[in-house]
Amino acid sequence: MPFRVVHIVEATEGGVARHVLDLVRGLDPVAVSCLVYASFTRPGSWKDRFLALKEAGMPVRDIPMARPLRRDTVQQLAGWARRDAADLLHVHSAKAGYLGRRAAEIVGLPVVYTPHAFPFQRTTDPLRPLYRAVERRLARTTARIICVSDGEAREA
Repeated sequence: MPFRVVHIVEATEGGVARHVLDLVRGLDPVAVSCLVYASFTRPGSWKDRFLALKEAGMPVRDIPMARPLRRDTVQQLAGWARRDAADLLHVHSAKAGYLGRRAAEIVGLPVVYTPHAFPFQRTTDPLRPLYRAVERRLARTTARIICVSDGEAREA
């Protein structure tokens, strides 16, 4: 039976979407079974490209991840991961990173986080100290952080 990886993604456009789409298409389906839980609420979402995965047989679930970040979203992600018999959660970007890592805590799953830029890297954001504190706290429950740039790796 293949290892079951759930990819949780909020930023379903641009570089994050391309990264996730390339990743799930590129993994050997005999060894790794991918599922995608994605939010298609952003303007410019590549929903059609994600739904093409679904048409090809990969489970894709739509879950809104807009602010404020809600506890019921965490509970829904945890319930889906449990029902889908996930072995690992791979979360992409800050919102999905927060929600997915909280869900992983609930169900006791290991989690890999690809930030695609930490929210505290925006130097003018008044919430920067809060974002940094949240990232520090959740890093303790994260099996691996995969950085997509040298700058991001320095921040991590």
